Amino acid sequence: MFDEEERKIYEVRLQSQMDFESKLDSALEKGLRLGIQEGLRRGMQKGMEKGMEKGMEKGMEKGMEKGMEKGSIYKAIEIAKNLLDILDDETISKKTGLSIIEIKKLRH
Repeated sequence: MFDEEERKIYEVRLQSQMDFESKLDSALEKGLRLGIQEGLRRGMQKGMEKGMEKGMEKGMEKGMEKGMEKGSIYKAIEIAKNLLDILDDETISKKTGLSIIEIKKLRH
């Protein structure tokens, strides 16, 4: 079939082809590994950015709610103080939403 020289040429070419395929497989594997690492890094970064954005949004919302609540309480106290000399505790409580105990504390 093959003489000695043709067989050697065939074996050299076959070895060369196998080496090339091995290097190609290694390069593909390395590229895949690097691609996965980069994808994870980018995904984590995007996730962190979105999480921070949502967290800031929620924090601002809660801060505004608390601020409004505190403002309402301060306003009710201010109104109650102005009514202490003209109305009884029960009426002030009904009009301001403050408890009778809170009204009594304002009187003292």
